[in-house]
Amino acid sequence: MGKEQEREWAEAQKIAVSVDLVAAAQNQLKFLASVDRNRYFLANYVLSQVRYKSDCEKLFGKILGNHNIISSVQGTSRSKTEEIWNTMYPEEPYEA
Repeated sequence: MGKEQEREWAEAQKIAVSVDLVAAAQNQLKFLASVDRNRYFLANYVLSQVRYKSDCEKLFGKILGNHNIISSVQGTSRSKTEEIWNTMYPEEPYEA
């Protein structure tokens, strides 16, 4: 490792992480597995990133972060999602 890389490594070690990265990664994997299981459903309800950006900038003057958002995989909107799924795809089980 060169001197510049050593300096950058040393600086990076000073960064304090206030999030449990293992738990965050596990939650992300659960979310991605849920998206994968329900990809046909999501195709009808995916948000447009371009529209989200322009709407946030227009309404709030900035793009809103997601640091206080609780994943629907954790149950926040699970029952509503299941209800919509069962209406749209009555022959397909919500849980695979």
